[in-house]
Amino acid sequence: MMTGNEVQNTLKNLVSANREDYLKAYEVIRASKDSHFVEGLIFMLGDADLRLQTDCISLMGYIGDPDTVPMLLDLLHNPKYRDLQSEVVTALGRIGESEAVPDLLALLDSQVDRVLREDVITALGLIGDNRAEEPLLSLVTDENVYVRQKIAKALASFQSERVTEALCSLLTDADRSVRGNAITSLGHIADPVTISALDKMMEDDEWYVRLAAVNALTHFDADAVIEPLCFALDDPHYSIRVLAAETLGNIGNKAAYEPLLRAQKVYKSPAIDMAIKKLQAQ
Repeated sequence: MMTGNEVQNTLKNLVSANREDYLKAYEVIRASKDSHFVEGLIFMLGDADLRLQTDCISLMGYIGDPDTVPMLLDLLHNPKYRDLQSEVVTALGRIGESEAVPDLLALLDSQVDRVLREDVITALGLIGDNRAEEPLLSLVTDENVYVRQKIAKALASFQSERVTEALCSLLTDADRSVRGNAITSLGHIADPVTISALDKMMEDDEWYVRLAAVNALTHFDADAVIEPLCFALDDPHYSIRVLAAETLGNIGNKAAYEPLLRAQKVYKSPAIDMAIKKLQAQ
């Protein structure tokens, strides 16, 4: 924890004309998560400089003090700070207090611009309050691809059969980022019933999506994912083969030994060699 003088000097540097001092001060406050900075940051919000106001709100989000939520909610509804709504929403998401959920849901239902709507979706996902599950699910088929990208990511915080079904439906989305985010969320939830769906994503045309599938499978019970990971050893993309081999080596299941040997004959890969050595050492 910083001393009072250190807090004051850091806050002074935050408004410094010297960019190096400013950046250093910002990083110190962001990394410290010290609530002693909050009072000074709130005072600085009265400054007319939009950049400083934005930074102050952003830093309050990183600090994560729940006591700042009521003040941030007031800013959210204050016309004077309308240009800062996205930053306020982002800060509320980082703080993660359920107190903000009703206001965020009301904002989601209102006629807001696309960027703010996406920020609200992200914040609701970070908070993970069950009251947001149904409103977020209603946007799974939204016509805006960027909204679907955010929804696919936000649903990772909710664990229900309906959420799992919705994420699986997004695996066929035309947009690769939607598919990738849905895969990542399914990996976070790690419901065994989705392994077969993730296995099918190993055949996706986009290597980015296939890599996400391998990453997701690392979150499941080890023995249940040996077969799809062995399949990934023959993927045309180097990064996917490496991740699959490293994971199989760490799992240590002998069922992966022969597939690794076959892959070794085709690809020169230190990761495959190391995985084989790990299995041989058992």
